[in-house]
Amino acid sequence: FDEMLKNFRDPNAQEIVYVTLPTPNLKNIILPYEIVHKGIRQHFKHIEMLQAEKDFTTFRDAQTPIIDYILQQFEMKKQADRYKRTRQHRTGMLDTLQLAHYKTRDDLFKTIAICQDGKNHGLIFVVDWSGSMSGNMAGTLEQLMILCMFCRKAQIPFEVYSLTTGSTNAFSKNPGNLAYAQNFRMRMYLSSRMTALEFQAACINLFALMLNGRYAGGPTNDNLIG
Repeated sequence: FDEMLKNFRDPNAQEIVYVTLPTPNLKNIILPYEIVHKGIRQHFKHIEMLQAEKDFTTFRDAQTPIIDYILQQFEMKKQADRYKRTRQHRTGMLDTLQLAHYKTRDDLFKTIAICQDGKNHGLIFVVDWSGSMSGNMAGTLEQLMILCMFCRKAQIPFEVYSLTTGSTNAFSKNPGNLAYAQNFRMRMYLSSRMTALEFQAACINLFALMLNGRYAGGPTNDNLIG
């Protein structure tokens, strides 16, 4: 079989090389949301931040009914799934309230409802923050905030990262490692670990990035932040 297999190999193909995946240096890759939002607040003027706060308040009030509806549908589906996982089991103990019906009923034992544990939910959003997204970034961020506000109401853990450049030594460079571009950065913008005030301030900062309904840019040099 091995001899016959040689006849199927492309003579012009390059030699097969086996490599291992490098270890990501998360300290160099992930920029915490505290640093990210500190940089945004320093980047924009006070009047721009006031306008962003006004825009976010209008947006939040308009989206609240939609988020409540999404939450209602989610809870209904969750309860339906819980009902499918619920089973009735006999306890082996007589139900004294049913003894009077022993001539018409066969089941006189107490039952107990047992529900198997469901799946845990958790979401990680990774947003393409490249220049080609500038024309669609405002709408993307609005949809992102709607999903995050829903997750907060549904108590679903989540984290939001941007995928962009701006780091060095992102991956290990050991012999035999697959070579990746080292200018790789994931900035964290939103997280379920935020307090209510932190989350609101973070959303206002995101609105500052899209003044007048279009992505206005923001700080990108991480070495100047912190």
